[in-house]
Amino acid sequence: ENIQLLLAKYIDITEPTVLVKSPNYEKIDQDKYLDIAKIVKDRVISNKVARNTINHFANQWFDNIVHNLYYATKDHSIEKLKVKYDCPIVIASGGPSLTKQLDYIKQYRNKMILIAAGSTINSLIAANITPDFVVSIDGGQPNLNHFIDFYSDEIMFIYGLTSKYEIREHFTAPSFFFGSEGESVNSELAKVLGNPLVIMSGGSSVAVFCLTIASYITTGKIALVGQDLAYTNNQSHASNNKGAKILSNEEIDKRKIEIEGYYGEKVLSDAAFIAMKNDFELTMSILLKDREAFNCTEGGAKIEGMEQLSFKEFCETNCRHKIPPINLPSKSNTQSRTYLDYWENQLPLFDQTIKLLEESLLILKRDQYKQFFESKTIKQLDKNEEQIEENISNLNLSRIMEKANLAVLTEFPASADESKEQEFKRVYKQNEFLYTEFIDALKVSKDIIQKFLNQYTKKDGILNGELSN
Repeated sequence: ENIQLLLAKYIDITEPTVLVKSPNYEKIDQDKYLDIAKIVKDRVISNKVARNTINHFANQWFDNIVHNLYYATKDHSIEKLKVKYDCPIVIASGGPSLTKQLDYIKQYRNKMILIAAGSTINSLIAANITPDFVVSIDGGQPNLNHFIDFYSDEIMFIYGLTSKYEIREHFTAPSFFFGSEGESVNSELAKVLGNPLVIMSGGSSVAVFCLTIASYITTGKIALVGQDLAYTNNQSHASNNKGAKILSNEEIDKRKIEIEGYYGEKVLSDAAFIAMKNDFELTMSILLKDREAFNCTEGGAKIEGMEQLSFKEFCETNCRHKIPPINLPSKSNTQSRTYLDYWENQLPLFDQTIKLLEESLLILKRDQYKQFFESKTIKQLDKNEEQIEENISNLNLSRIMEKANLAVLTEFPASADESKEQEFKRVYKQNEFLYTEFIDALKVSKDIIQKFLNQYTKKDGILNGELSN
């Protein structure tokens, strides 16, 4: 576990990883060698999944953040739920093994807090089970599709800022927002929200966010069900999940990665599932090492560092008392117009920052055919970059800039025997790429803000077509 933590810290998403083996090391302790090699491989897979996710969702995330912050002016910060409970919490995920646990969930339903991880909601509702909370973080259209025909006035909604924002309109019960790692709001926007932005950890999976949220809101024990992280019986999801399908042997072979199963057997997984598994294991070893959380899936992959327990035993041992409802303070809608004004006032800052970046490109090109940067060039670029960095921070653009930052850090590696001339050309191209990508990102983000503002009327500050709270 200690080695896994260290490797997770030092195998960075922005750097290539090479595993170098000392001669004959595997003959001294082959099991440990294979374990470490597997940890390295899994971390590299997780980083690749994370990079692909950032590249695909950067623009959508910003769009979702802008809209969800509007909802946040009316909703509660998840801080309002901090240690509100001392009872057991069951997290229902959408893996194939969920189906066999539904009867126990029904039997003990009023003696647990039940959290549905995203798309799992449809499997629960089909079984006439209503969860207390639904958690959503995924920012893509497929996530919204799970909620297209679903509306609730009794289920509380917990959403990350990157969650597909239209989902929020499907819930009229109290809702709660949170941020994830890498997200922040400046002091001015924090005042508009009127509530703190609590940062929750979760990595690549809504179920991991559910785990950290559960540990945040209860002092009681936590159980995972339906968390297969593998293609149990060639199934992708539990029955009645809109994404459920049975994979053919050919499809399984394309993505097949064998890992240790819940019962010690070999099960079939893939890169995305392994990334989620790594996130669970790191969360348990770092954030929740002193918490009692149990894997009660009874199928799928084994999650290292999490005790396995049958769901029947978990319920019989822990779910003994009826859970009383919690009282929540009302939340007013007074800040919604202030939020619109905030973005209206920020629009000129987009233009100012684009102008600075375009100016930096012209300054850079003065040295295009030289073999070094003039000191005058460096001073002017440094001055501009200081202002650009401050503006981007004020505009809360960290999410949409991730894609460009990641590319700059990964696509311009220095060679071992790099000459001064080669170094100059590499750094020149790196800076040129950075400025160009930032200009594009700012134009996209400004367009997102403008479209967002156009959806609202200043008269009442209510999103056109939005459900009334």
